[in-house]
Amino acid sequence: MRNIVIVLCLLFTVNLFGEQKEKEDEYILLISSYSSRYPWPKMIENTFRDEVGRVEGRVKVYSEYLNCDRFSSSEIWLERMRMIIRNHASRPPKIVVLIADGAWMAYRKAYSGEWGGCKSTAWRGQGLGNGF
Repeated sequence: MRNIVIVLCLLFTVNLFGEQKEKEDEYILLISSYSSRYPWPKMIENTFRDEVGRVEGRVKVYSEYLNCDRFSSSEIWLERMRMIIRNHASRPPKIVVLIADGAWMAYRKAYSGEWGGCKSTAWRGQGLGNGF
């Protein structure tokens, strides 16, 4: 898992900051299918943050959670994703990293270009349901 995170960090950090100077308001947004109450989402996030910081120390990384483990309805996931997209509309992320199936499925249904040139990637897991 650490290797996947390292590859994602290297690819997107170089892409994010290779063409222009960093701006204060640029950030990466991690959207996790999981809840923050479990240790593994924090472990994934901390590894990602550490690797991004090692490669490009000035990058801010923020996290959002869909809590798919608490809400089995894909419609709830979709509505939570729409809320996350609205909450970041005034200052969109430069890159979105989607962690596991629930986040990926909700994002592909909810996102319709509101963030302009934002790039996204998915790290897909298994076992979170097939609601879409």
